[in-house]
Amino acid sequence: MIDEDVSMSDRAIQWDLDAQALNQLASNFDHDWGGIADMVTVTFFAKGILTGGPAALAGPIVTHGTRAPSAPSTSL
Repeated sequence: MIDEDVSMSDRAIQWDLDAQALNQLASNFDHDWGGIADMVTVTFFAKGILTGGPAALAGPIVTHGTRAPSAPSTSL
């Protein structure tokens, strides 16, 4: 639905889910007082230079309503 460039700052991205703008594109999203109440999947793709060579990365971010789940702990 949306395809846009997002800048990186200090090796991090920030993208805000604008519930009203998204609902204007496809008016079938459920709304609650905090914004979209549906599950939304955001797929990202990044390319750049890593250790002197070209690199690319892609992956999904899944939100449930206006919240994104915390990253899982990698320590055992």
